[in-house]
Amino acid sequence: MQSAAAPSVAEPSAHRRSLIDRLREVPAVERYLPLDGQWFVSGVGWVLLAVFVLSCGRLEDVAAKKKPRPVPGGRAATMGG
Repeated sequence: MQSAAAPSVAEPSAHRRSLIDRLREVPAVERYLPLDGQWFVSGVGWVLLAVFVLSCGRLEDVAAKKKPRPVPGGRAATMGG
């Protein structure tokens, strides 16, 4: 009886691969999106950061029981009176 072969160290198991690794297997995504490009990774990072900042602002408004507004408004600041 043969024992099962040990998984290769270089190849991560199927359940431990990242989303980017799985996307590389889709031919259309591999062809049209620069997943290895620095601009793509940087763009994804900035989008995630923007979503995080907006989410924190929304949570702050909800915690303060304020009406959430997409753009802060109000009176213009004046100096002295």
